[in-house]
Amino acid sequence: MIIERIDMENFGPYYGNQHLDLGLKEHPLVIVHGQNMAGKTSILNAVRWALYGVAKDRAGKQISTRDLINYDAFDEGHRRVSVRLTIRTSGAEGAGKYVLRRQRQARSGIGEPDADGDFEEFITIERDGDVLSPGAFPELVATLLPEGISRFFLFDGELLNEYEDLVREGGEREARGVKERSR
Repeated sequence: MIIERIDMENFGPYYGNQHLDLGLKEHPLVIVHGQNMAGKTSILNAVRWALYGVAKDRAGKQISTRDLINYDAFDEGHRRVSVRLTIRTSGAEGAGKYVLRRQRQARSGIGEPDADGDFEEFITIERDGDVLSPGAFPELVATLLPEGISRFFLFDGELLNEYEDLVREGGEREARGVKERSR
């Protein structure tokens, strides 16, 4: 699996529609480097959120939908956050081009959404231009990049405490679980 492009709408520090063309071609390793608080972790969170529906803060706690929406956009009345990933696959998972999109927006009639229940979630998935059933989303994501091993491929130095948990008490059990899920 190679992520070719990330499109974000009002995700975290990214106001409006922003995209990141990774232009990978034959280079499947991408390193994002920059100053502290420049948005590096937010890019990884956008990928994780698009795939699994969860983004975490620096302490490893889940970020609410309200807090995912760019503050300036929210103040202007925008009540939607969206991430779209364009992914290329080859080999065992079958060659193809996928477009996965996760969007959450305030439910109709809720002007000041705060709780996650105040938002509706929409997911779409395309393979080679064909729209697939949203029900296929979790299975496809689990095939492309199982969540249990994603932390090794979507490495973020800000979340080193998660890696440390693998070697602390119970770490052997966790490591065994990751190994079994990767088979």
